[in-house]
Amino acid sequence: MKKIFILLTSVLLFSCNNDQESSDNIITETINYSFDGKNYKIEFIKNQNQELETVESIDSKAIDNIIENNENLIFHDVDEHNIMLFATEEKLEKFLFESGRPLSKKSNVDRSSLYSWQNLAIHRDSYLNSPIPWAVNSLGNIATNTGGYYQYCTFAAGSNEDRLKNLALSTNWRTVSQGAVYGCPSSNAPNDQISSVSVRNVFARFYEDANYRGRSIVRDARYGSRISEYSRLKSVRYRGRWDNRISSIKLSN
Repeated sequence: MKKIFILLTSVLLFSCNNDQESSDNIITETINYSFDGKNYKIEFIKNQNQELETVESIDSKAIDNIIENNENLIFHDVDEHNIMLFATEEKLEKFLFESGRPLSKKSNVDRSSLYSWQNLAIHRDSYLNSPIPWAVNSLGNIATNTGGYYQYCTFAAGSNEDRLKNLALSTNWRTVSQGAVYGCPSSNAPNDQISSVSVRNVFARFYEDANYRGRSIVRDARYGSRISEYSRLKSVRYRGRWDNRISSIKLSN
């Protein structure tokens, strides 16, 4: 009788442990990916640190394979749970046109109004903190709203557009000394240092290589005054590719 009791107790403990593991591994998010007309669903769970982890599946492996085999792949968030992948720029532009949100083809666009710090904030921190000054205003200074106040720097060379076209080109990121102004990059070009971004009023594209090359992610915030944010670029929903990997940024309207 004692042996039977011990056996039953063991079974119950095993069952409880399994139930606990099952409850800890509840699917908390599902992302639908699409590529060349095919749909893929990837599920995520939260680990003990409350960070998302991929539930490995045929679809998750297929998406990772697509990413590795398309050196110019474009990630486009349609909404919170749907990400479209495009192999070429032409396919992205066709999608935007058919969606009624085409990119402007005007040659007389005021680039200086596009490349302003009001339209784009880039951060070294994963939670939209530690802003990186980058945009010179009409007075030749840069303004970054940091904790409710503004800090100003002066860059030695390069336009705002040139500065974002190559985040590794130190000559465009060298600042003229203005005393101890916190956050001025000096000669510390922010290549591969961005962990979160915020976009307003523009179509922003973030590339893994300088001069608008390599894979990219896009964020469309052209309509209305809404802000489009990428906090935690290391998130697995983007397959963990973008934290500290951005080398150029292009803004359009």
